[in-house]
Amino acid sequence: MALGTILLGVFFNVVIPSLIYAANRRTGIIAIVDATWLTVVFTGVVLYYFYLFFLCRRWRSPIQQQGDVYEPYFVLVVPARNEEEVIEKTLESLLALDYNGPFRVLVMNDGSTDRTRELAEKYVSTGKVALVNRDAAIAGRGKGDVLNHAYKVILEWNLPHEDTIVTILDADGRLDTNALSVVAPYFISPQIGSVQVAVRIYNARESLLTRLQDLEFVGFSMFMQMGRDALGSVGLGGNGQFVRLTALQSLGDLPWSRCLTEDLDIGIRLALKGWKLRFCAQVFVAQHGVLSYRILLKQRTRWMQGTFQCWQHIPALVRSKGLSRRMQTDFTVFLLMASFIFLAGINLAMIGMAFAGVSFSNAILSFLASSSLPAFYSVSVVLSFGPMSLFLATYARKYRDSPPLTYAFLLPAAFMVYAYAAWMPAGIRALSNIARNKTGWVKTPRNQQA
Repeated sequence: MALGTILLGVFFNVVIPSLIYAANRRTGIIAIVDATWLTVVFTGVVLYYFYLFFLCRRWRSPIQQQGDVYEPYFVLVVPARNEEEVIEKTLESLLALDYNGPFRVLVMNDGSTDRTRELAEKYVSTGKVALVNRDAAIAGRGKGDVLNHAYKVILEWNLPHEDTIVTILDADGRLDTNALSVVAPYFISPQIGSVQVAVRIYNARESLLTRLQDLEFVGFSMFMQMGRDALGSVGLGGNGQFVRLTALQSLGDLPWSRCLTEDLDIGIRLALKGWKLRFCAQVFVAQHGVLSYRILLKQRTRWMQGTFQCWQHIPALVRSKGLSRRMQTDFTVFLLMASFIFLAGINLAMIGMAFAGVSFSNAILSFLASSSLPAFYSVSVVLSFGPMSLFLATYARKYRDSPPLTYAFLLPAAFMVYAYAAWMPAGIRALSNIARNKTGWVKTPRNQQA
């Protein structure tokens, strides 16, 4: 959602001023509206992201202690509801993880009506996979409910709580083979409650849509997370999330809520409890990108609605005495970012109003334009395209398989369209769902994989 906010700069500083200038020359002025606040808001957001980029340059991974290697017990929880197309490859990849310490995979079959149960049962005999079948009476209540059930099962295993790490993976998630070995040192400090690893789209080459999703995760989310790691306000995701069992216990009998973004919600609550959150950029969890706009819109609507639900934590964040001012600010700004996407609608309305004869004054842009047109457009270009350039640079640096040259020219423009087309309609739909009290979980359907 923050991507759409960043790209509003194109409208704030280039398109909108130019169109309004042209419109006001053609029509008689019937009213004057001050739009200075729009540029102030956007400029503040952009400068904040430049600040996070500066922080991400200081990102450091933990150093392994000398002597004995720390090898906690990892429990890899895989919620699965009608996942017959992906569950086998996921389990095979998890069983092939290169880790000398103990780990176990816990498949939570959430009332699947396809062959998920049958396919998962084949791996139970390995001794590394446990399968829990949730019957129809309790199935389909959302991911948070499934994870709380898994939490109770893990407690029954009587593992050493301090040294047990619960890992949440989507049914199509593919961890790097060395992921557990790389993540383990983060938990040497008993203050670390959770670690989030980087996410990428493993079918990025399949279409432009999947490539743009990969850019969103690798070029934007990872860059943001590295900056937020320096602040201590890392956001947890639903895929590749590692949480210490004792941290989960500090949240009560039901650690995960019914929030549609239970990952974002639990990360904030862990931080409020005093646990430190970290981001691991050395390894990835790969997931399958959606192949249609319709499915993407459903997915992003759930994410937006879940973010709006997490606004309930803003008062606690602001009042918290355990969080630093920087953490309070970053968590709050990140949550409010969901609403900033609607500024795009304001900009579009401004264009129509300008052609209808309404004049917009903007003290900042007027000052720059009166100084010199080169200065005006230089500042406009930097604010509009600077963040996007940083994202693309991060993507190029981290992407293992460079995209075709034609994509390199198309990506900036395509990504701007993608951000608006994905997030603005999703935000409108999310608000509509909230108004209608429609809070049911909508699972992202899987696509057939090669």
